[in-house]
Amino acid sequence: MADKIFVDATVKAKSDMAADAISAIKKAIADAVKASGTLTTDEPSNKKSPRWMLTCDFTGELDKEGKKFSGDLKMVLLVMNATASGATLKSQPGTFAELARPGKLTPADVKDVAGGLAESMMKKAVAHMKTLKA
Repeated sequence: MADKIFVDATVKAKSDMAADAISAIKKAIADAVKASGTLTTDEPSNKKSPRWMLTCDFTGELDKEGKKFSGDLKMVLLVMNATASGATLKSQPGTFAELARPGKLTPADVKDVAGGLAESMMKKAVAHMKTLKA
């Protein structure tokens, strides 16, 4: 069986409750990598082995009425120590969470939006990363 390819993810967020957004995105990434069967988040002992560098930038904000929290996620995939093409993925506009209590943003609202965006985008990211063979 071929070795699994390491995925190193960096996540940044500009948003209220940024830490909640970051944790939701990191969880979605880890879950997708684990489910892939060919990728891993376990760093290899050989620093020259092929790896993917995944950089994510999340921006989230409340609408003017304070009723919806919307988010935008951008992912950049770079390959290291191998020849393959990278990719830039951007979320579709219009992803939002209706707030249960208008004007009262909760960590669950932030996690729903950020995690949902990351889960959706990781399907494309994993498909692209699987093109690299160890």
